[in-house]
Amino acid sequence: LVVHVLFNLIKNGLYYVQRAGNGEITITTAPDAFGNKLIVHDTGAGVPEAELKKIFERFYTTTQTGQGAGIGLSFCHMVMRSIGGDITCDSVEGKYTTFTLTFPIPSSDTTREVEG
Repeated sequence: LVVHVLFNLIKNGLYYVQRAGNGEITITTAPDAFGNKLIVHDTGAGVPEAELKKIFERFYTTTQTGQGAGIGLSFCHMVMRSIGGDITCDSVEGKYTTFTLTFPIPSSDTTREVEG
């Protein structure tokens, strides 16, 4: 499911970079006190401030008619919360959008299950 989350964020980034006519997408990782972070940043069209609070709602979309159903980011939110993580968005219209995925630190029990 996390692969689908990443695919969706990259696909969205490509769409909005193309819509802006230029830009780039970067993916980075960073450790955090609460877990590990994966950051997907694009310098595409950005999200208007008024729409930021709605982007994780099911069926909400800012794409042109026929381009999206408005379920991608709500799916990403559901997956990240179901694994004990989180997803946040920071954006400035016309400049950038950054999605930060926070993954929980595995417990020693989880590590043993994976290794075992």
